[in-house]
Amino acid sequence: MKYAMSILVLLIMSYSAPVFGQRIVTVRWGGNLTKLGGLVRFSQPRKSISMGVSVAIPIRDRFSLQFGGDYVPKGVREDLHYGHLILDIDYIEFSGLGIVTIISPRRAPSLSILAGPTVALKVRNEGEDPLARRYGGGSFNFKTLDFGISGGIGTQMAISKAMIVKAQLRYTLGIRSINKTVFYVINAQDRAEKRGLTNHAISFCIGLGFPVSRLGGG
Repeated sequence: MKYAMSILVLLIMSYSAPVFGQRIVTVRWGGNLTKLGGLVRFSQPRKSISMGVSVAIPIRDRFSLQFGGDYVPKGVREDLHYGHLILDIDYIEFSGLGIVTIISPRRAPSLSILAGPTVALKVRNEGEDPLARRYGGGSFNFKTLDFGISGGIGTQMAISKAMIVKAQLRYTLGIRSINKTVFYVINAQDRAEKRGLTNHAISFCIGLGFPVSRLGGG
């Protein structure tokens, strides 16, 4: 994952003269529905609000790269027959997404598909496993970094020469376990199993984009 992020950064640094369009800096906010993979009971997603900023840099006609940083609360709400589980994990999440435009925004709202890696830095977590004390555990301890893959669709429309409205719908999947401490669940045979937890998130964000001139341009 770290190599993929490095490659994307090098592409931007080495390509100083975009062919199509302008760089767009976007301030955005939105809503999230998040869950944790690894649980076997019925879960209620955590509902939260995220906010952040991104910059989209054109590379070729209909292809651009978007780099973003967002404050994203994640976690889960789960009613278990042995207790009520609440896990809140807040991240600052960085993403590097490739964007392919299917419908050009010149005359109408655009339509794009986007995908790429994410890396999230944990800033806060709260929660406790109802089974932890029974099996010798305690409060949860989560890893500092979470790596994932994100993909979705986006649209944008200019409302003036200096402002663009942008919206994106994305699904982000964690690709490794985030818990350091052992987490237990009860299986169909009523036995405790150790599980790894992974982040799952659906997010919708809307933002205001501001085109900026190319570096070295007028």
